[in-house]
Amino acid sequence: MWNWRAKNARKQLIKSAPADASIEPLEIRALLAGNVVASLNGSHLSVVGDAAANSIEITVLNNQVQLRGLNSTTINGVSDVFVVAANTDTVTGNVSISLGAGNDSVGFSRNVKLNGAVTVQGGDGNDAIAMTGATTRGTVSLFGQAGNDTFSLQDSTTDGFLGVSAGADNDLVSLSNMTLNGPMKITGEGGDDGVSFNDVTSNSYVKMNMGRGNDDVTIRNSSINDSLHIKMKQDEDAVMFDDNTFGGRVHVNLGRDNDGLIVRDTNTFNSLLSVQGGDSRRNGAADFPDGDVVNISSANVLNGGRRLVKTESTTVSTAGNNRFDAANTGLIARATAADTAATNLTSLKLSATATAAADRSLTSSGILITKDANVTISGTTLPGATVTIDADDDGQFDDGTVTADSLGAYTTTVVVTRQDLYTGDSVANDQLNGMQTITLRATLNTETADAFVNVDLIKSTNALVKFSGVTNTGTTEEYFVEMFSAEAPIAVTNFLGYSTSGRFDDSIIHRSATTGGTGGTPFVIQGGGFTVNNGVVKSITTDAAITSEFNTARTNMRGTISMAHNGNTNNGTSQWFVNLADNPLNVPTSSTDTTGLRHTVFGRVVGNGMTTVDAIHALTEVDLSQETGASALNEVPLRTTFTDFARTLTGTVTTTVGSTQVVGTGTRFTTELGTSLTGGPRSRIQIGGQSFIVATIIDDTHLTVTVAPTVVSTAVVARADFANDNDFVRFASIAEVLKLT
Repeated sequence: MWNWRAKNARKQLIKSAPADASIEPLEIRALLAGNVVASLNGSHLSVVGDAAANSIEITVLNNQVQLRGLNSTTINGVSDVFVVAANTDTVTGNVSISLGAGNDSVGFSRNVKLNGAVTVQGGDGNDAIAMTGATTRGTVSLFGQAGNDTFSLQDSTTDGFLGVSAGADNDLVSLSNMTLNGPMKITGEGGDDGVSFNDVTSNSYVKMNMGRGNDDVTIRNSSINDSLHIKMKQDEDAVMFDDNTFGGRVHVNLGRDNDGLIVRDTNTFNSLLSVQGGDSRRNGAADFPDGDVVNISSANVLNGGRRLVKTESTTVSTAGNNRFDAANTGLIARATAADTAATNLTSLKLSATATAAADRSLTSSGILITKDANVTISGTTLPGATVTIDADDDGQFDDGTVTADSLGAYTTTVVVTRQDLYTGDSVANDQLNGMQTITLRATLNTETADAFVNVDLIKSTNALVKFSGVTNTGTTEEYFVEMFSAEAPIAVTNFLGYSTSGRFDDSIIHRSATTGGTGGTPFVIQGGGFTVNNGVVKSITTDAAITSEFNTARTNMRGTISMAHNGNTNNGTSQWFVNLADNPLNVPTSSTDTTGLRHTVFGRVVGNGMTTVDAIHALTEVDLSQETGASALNEVPLRTTFTDFARTLTGTVTTTVGSTQVVGTGTRFTTELGTSLTGGPRSRIQIGGQSFIVATIIDDTHLTVTVAPTVVSTAVVARADFANDNDFVRFASIAEVLKLT
């Protein structure tokens, strides 16, 4: 039966904070964005937010009840911590929070006890109100207004009346592992709202009044020991019960339009289950096309009987079940996500950043690349939390300890060790030398939180080179290579010579190879042979060949960079390649072989640079040997589909039948075209629908082609290949960034 005395006492959800003559209204002045004004009047707390996105929590830390600003929210313009009550875990007075406009969040956490009335006004915006591990003694009134609001109440106990007014738009109310000793009322307004109870024990009545919109209600794994009243209103609504015990009367009013009640296995109803259908005015509705549906599994126990009024079907469509079960969009999944977000809002957090001497280190994609073994790690957590360190990846946090200060800040130093590259251990090989992940763990009471920093230690005697380019979408693309200066000094000096002279500027990856054909094993990407500038592909001018420093102990394993040659191991010049796998490129055919597969390893890709290298290899390979006349350009990775004659040349051209000379007007042949009659890169040109290979370029307005035209073309536009240089994998520069010391 209904608890009519309690019902009349709470006939309407209180619309404002409980009156208290000791709290004076605050005068709101212009404040910085992301600021709340907090004040105490005796034991009563008042918090008022500005129009920005404010995020706060009321929690217990260091034997204090603290109001904390989250996500850069300040309190009273100067701090992110406000002490509400000292030497206790309890707020004895009332708590009034009004966050105003903006996407705001407020949480109550860490076993905080609230003895007085609690009122939270979310205001307009997409607000989140969370309670994780709290106990309330008095009336709790939670309000949303315009915006998609989320109310997540977990692992908490309420002894007084609990009211949630969801407001307009699409709102979600989720209760999980809750004990409700007092009554609860949920009020929805417009929008598609959702209410989820999971593992809830209620010792008083629960009432839900949903508004217009396609609303969903689910109660699972719960014990509702008093009466339950659910009233839907209009549009296509759905209610689902699963594995519950109901002690009092359960009444579900489905409202107007086509709605559904799904009673799955196994619920026990110890009093009457009554269902009131409404006017089904949308025959053929998407989720419940047969009118008002009531489906009660035969496994349910109905000790108090049932009463069904104006229901029309027992068949639940797949769409009806998906209202609750669909991955991501179903109510159960949405409630789980909301609870996870609420836990993250109020949980112990830990941030960590690794730094070292500025002139001996740099950061790439979150990885510190450094020549210093002593690395400083700093960050923030909660005040008083203990931060422990696992620096050697053995799963034990025994490599350092530090305690966060009163603001939650900490700093410590970790010694990074370097892993030998050639250990024969495939895991170590994948990590490559000094690359390692340092794990930090913050502990406060029973809570823990982990953070990670990635550090790659390079030898102080080795140079670090940055390969940097821009994609055809304008995105910067880069990776770093450590030179093995001691192991391969000739190759390193040779490579840096090309780099410092600028000959590697605008160079391209001209080969992306796979062993075993299409779908085979990644092999290498190769560069250092060609440049592209304004659509013109040219060979890099080379120095004399260098002597091989091949060493069988220094293998061409994945992530290493090695010298290319033409079959003679002492014939390497400017070209290099990065190994995409552990390659057998160091196996001589005999002990005196100088023309075999031996290639000198002279460096390694550091940090997470192989992610970039692998992405380059994943690009489509195009055979450009016919277009350029260079046989080496038969496996070129391109960022877009190759189109013949995609580039329009400046000016116009004129040709004569039988003559190989082309005369231009306003043309720029010397910068927009290239030529070679010896098998190197060359330009093709299209004039009047005929294609030609450029033989010689005399000046900006005169050139010759290898074959004379067969038709006259007068003042026509000419076209050439390669419209966009950045369709190639092109390095604007390859430059030393951390020099030898």
